[in-house]
Amino acid sequence: MRFRTVALIAALAAAVIPGTASASEIIARNAKNVKLEADNQGQALLSYDSEGKHSNVLVWGAVNAIQPTTAREQVAFKIDYSGGYGTFKRPVWKTFKDACGAYDGPDLK
Repeated sequence: MRFRTVALIAALAAAVIPGTASASEIIARNAKNVKLEADNQGQALLSYDSEGKHSNVLVWGAVNAIQPTTAREQVAFKIDYSGGYGTFKRPVWKTFKDACGAYDGPDLK
């Protein structure tokens, strides 16, 4: 009886206490020819090949994210796997303007 009570309390505690958010999210597995671009409006375009097809994924909305905490909900990315068409009713990936310049930092080893 005591074991059941302890197990029930542990299960309830696990269900009530929110977990921390992961710092990453899997978009695709075994991706090749990966390209990441970012614009000046806080959007990113991820292009890659996986499972024999080319994909364009538009991601936005995680500006001003905070460290994981149980006190506040984490900012989350919005993800459009159609390259923008599903959200904006147009293929954003075709006209996406990359604002990133060439890397000019120290040598990467």
